[in-house]
Amino acid sequence: MLPLFIDLYCERTGPGFWGEPVNALSNLTFAAAALIAARSLSRRGGADRGEVVLVVLAGVIGSMPPGRSVKAAPS
Repeated sequence: MLPLFIDLYCERTGPGFWGEPVNALSNLTFAAAALIAARSLSRRGGADRGEVVLVVLAGVIGSMPPGRSVKAAPS
């Protein structure tokens, strides 16, 4: 029977958000950076297109789940 999650490298400790703790923390850091940058840009009174793209990109990276469980194929 196949495992319910992939455990092929040292960081993965199990399925779920905290199954890859370093990746989960880096994603949270990207999300926090996006929030801080967005707040800073709004206080400044505006941003050019490149700044907005970078803030949105950081937010998207931060919102991605660290890993997904892999279900065993039905037999």
